[in-house]
Amino acid sequence: MIALAQQLKLTPQQEVEVLPILKEEAPKFEAIKNDPSLSGMQKMKQLHALHSENAPQLQRILSPAQYQQLQAIREAKIKKAIAAKRAGR
Repeated sequence: MIALAQQLKLTPQQEVEVLPILKEEAPKFEAIKNDPSLSGMQKMKQLHALHSENAPQLQRILSPAQYQQLQAIREAKIKKAIAAKRAGR
């Protein structure tokens, strides 16, 4: 979470507001990512839905550039998780 805050160059005030949202999202992300009953496409859809739930809050807190960067980081994480599962890791 701290690395993400640094990547996004969050102000102290933004950290106070954003990090709790992301911390709450993390276990849900892991649960979807590690659910063996879901296909890669199902996981991707559920992860996108999870991110969409918090989008309005995050868009209010982050600058447009920060939000765009967050979306790119999230997308990369989803792709990495799916690739790792396909590779059997």
